[in-house]
Amino acid sequence: MKALFLAVFTTILFSIPNWSIAATEYQVRGKIIDASSKEPLAYATASIHDKTTNELIDGQITQESGTFQLQVKPGSYYLEVKFISFETKNINFIVSNSDVNLGDIMLTVDSQELEEVVVQGRKEQVEFSLDKKTFNVNENISNIGKNASDILDNLPSVQVDVEGNVSLRGNDNVNILINGKPSGMAGMSSQDALRMLQGNMIERVEVITNPSARYDAEGTGGIINIVLKKDAQKGLNGTFGLDAGYPDLIRPNASINYRSGKFNFFAGAGLSYRRYNGYGESYTTYYETDTTYATDSRRDHDRGGISQNYRVGADYFINDNNKLTLTGIYNVGDETNNTTLIYHDFDVYDSLRYITNRDDTEQEDESLIETSLNYEKTFSDHEDHKLTAYLQYRDNSELEQSDIDQVSTKPDSDVIQKVRNDEGEKTQLAQVDYIHPFSETGKFELGIRTSLRNIRNDYLIESLENEIWVREDSLSNDFEYQENIYAAYAIYGNKFGKISYQLGLRVEATNIETTLESEILDDTNTKKYVNYFPSGHFTYEMNENQNVQLSYSRRLRRPSFRNLNPISGFSDYRNLRFGNPDLNPELTDSYELGYLHNWETGSFYGGIYYNHTTDEIDRLTFPSPNPDDDGVMHSKLYNLATEDAYGFEINVSQDFTDWWTMNGDFNFFRRITAGEARGESFDADARSYSARVNTKFDLPQDIDFQANLNYRGPQNTTQGKRLAFYTVDLGATRDFFDGKATLTASVQDLFNTRKYRNESADTGFESSSVFQWRSRQFILSFTYRLNQKKTREDKQDNNQNNNNDGEL
Repeated sequence: MKALFLAVFTTILFSIPNWSIAATEYQVRGKIIDASSKEPLAYATASIHDKTTNELIDGQITQESGTFQLQVKPGSYYLEVKFISFETKNINFIVSNSDVNLGDIMLTVDSQELEEVVVQGRKEQVEFSLDKKTFNVNENISNIGKNASDILDNLPSVQVDVEGNVSLRGNDNVNILINGKPSGMAGMSSQDALRMLQGNMIERVEVITNPSARYDAEGTGGIINIVLKKDAQKGLNGTFGLDAGYPDLIRPNASINYRSGKFNFFAGAGLSYRRYNGYGESYTTYYETDTTYATDSRRDHDRGGISQNYRVGADYFINDNNKLTLTGIYNVGDETNNTTLIYHDFDVYDSLRYITNRDDTEQEDESLIETSLNYEKTFSDHEDHKLTAYLQYRDNSELEQSDIDQVSTKPDSDVIQKVRNDEGEKTQLAQVDYIHPFSETGKFELGIRTSLRNIRNDYLIESLENEIWVREDSLSNDFEYQENIYAAYAIYGNKFGKISYQLGLRVEATNIETTLESEILDDTNTKKYVNYFPSGHFTYEMNENQNVQLSYSRRLRRPSFRNLNPISGFSDYRNLRFGNPDLNPELTDSYELGYLHNWETGSFYGGIYYNHTTDEIDRLTFPSPNPDDDGVMHSKLYNLATEDAYGFEINVSQDFTDWWTMNGDFNFFRRITAGEARGESFDADARSYSARVNTKFDLPQDIDFQANLNYRGPQNTTQGKRLAFYTVDLGATRDFFDGKATLTASVQDLFNTRKYRNESADTGFESSSVFQWRSRQFILSFTYRLNQKKTREDKQDNNQNNNNDGEL
């Protein structure tokens, strides 16, 4: 493998100077500058028109350095330069047999237009393209005051279960990225990390159901990329906000940006205090050879505390073609979680035998330190000709300490225990990517990546016996997980007529070693494997507004350290969860066919998909094999044989009037699982569907109102089924102080219906349960913008936003 990486890296270095743009076209370049401040204007529009016919030949948005590079054939043209609040400028020029450098192009402020810059439409909440769907969650009123987990739970085809696990189209193996890279902000315990990530830090979320070879192979369900806010406007600007809500919620936040000369500084900070209540109920009947008995349980929890998020960084523009970005992240959380469990045990005659009360007070402390350095070189021959290098280091830690007091009418069942779970993760990541356009529609990509990850988990349970703390050897251990991944990829793309294509291949070498140390067992397991991940994307452009795409990719699910750790939880001693050190990775082949149609006031996407998975990982539950453990369930992960999943998805967006917009989606899937575990067959045929409708109204007095309806249909599982539920979120917002401030009122889960209900059964038991993580939430939010107004840009042509033009 080392020889392979060396060959790929050598190819990148020595291929850079040898490729060139097609000789029939020449480059037109320049730099857009603010005439008053002499600073470059990023994101200005530069477009070349035929001087005779006024036909648009080529165009682009300027880079952060204000530069642009366009390609045209010999002829007479004019360049049109536009930027909001500046006067439009036209420049005539002729292309003969050489490149044209238009130099610095000065734009002057249009004072009349500046005074009239008010609401002119807004960015679409949902943007559909064939390879991904982009959700501008910052534009969704009902997302204000939510955390990242809540926001994901409100996206089409995305579900977040009662424990915070994220799934996409029914598949819970989803790779969550931050700004396109792995991050501790969604890291070691992604459920808790996503709940700590404040929604006001998020700009948009990209859902990629069939990723190319450019992306990590991890995630058989696909990739969810959370893009954080980062401003690059000149001068000093920022936003300051305060959220307050019931149940207890106080969340001040601020972000600032300062752009001057070659430097752009950005920083963000958020403090969150939150407490919420939830409950759970279950009734389980146990069937043994000579008897039957049952347990009725009730769980009430009060959770929450204080978390802090800080993000600082700087861009250094070395010159027009080279940029360095340094970013630092520090997150810390301090929570106190109180849980009360009450069990009522009944005998075969349904008579009450015992009552057990179990109180668990947990102190949870988390921290994250993450630093990253990114270098980007843009070559002067083409704006998409780039070389990037990325380095990241992160250090996560999490300490959970619980005091457990159990009182029972059952003899010898009173216990006092304490649990200490100390986790830590250190990760180093290095990545190099190279993109070379070799013609107007063709490009070639290469990349290499190395990830070194170490996780330790020290788990200790002690019981108080005769005033002496005694270690519970069967449930205590020290577990270490070392994961080294080496990857390389190559992608080739081009376009012929109306058909564009992209072919890629990624190879990943994985080395995983787990070490278990305990009083009853010392064990080391090593897993080494090399996998190849091809991908292909083909697009047929029917016309400028309609496209059809066929795509394929192979994906991987590696068992996580929690999946491999034999002990993973003791909060509810009647429901114990265990990992499986012998788990193998599962591999999935994904196929998708999609159709996209854009029109002036809306868009439609429809697609069908099919996934085939081998060594599918599933969690199964059985009564404890210990005859003394009456009413105790053990849950463990197993590799089943295969899973075949298919379904279809529809997304529609429509602006009915200039004051009423609506978008919605519907997803249906079927998952057929076949396999054996513990000598039993666990075949399952799961069908389910979900639907979401989002509508927005502009009301009188400059009030915007928005409503979201989510519905999730019932779904069969390997040992039962999950029942249906629906939720409704509402929000209203109004701007003040000439657009510099916004006040928002919202309610999440209006009818208090976000409750997870399950039914499960096997030869030894049957059970029904309901669980609510937290109840309905009311939020009032205020935001003030410094040196910037609420951005509501003109809606761009949907086809322009979503057409891939052969670059998939």
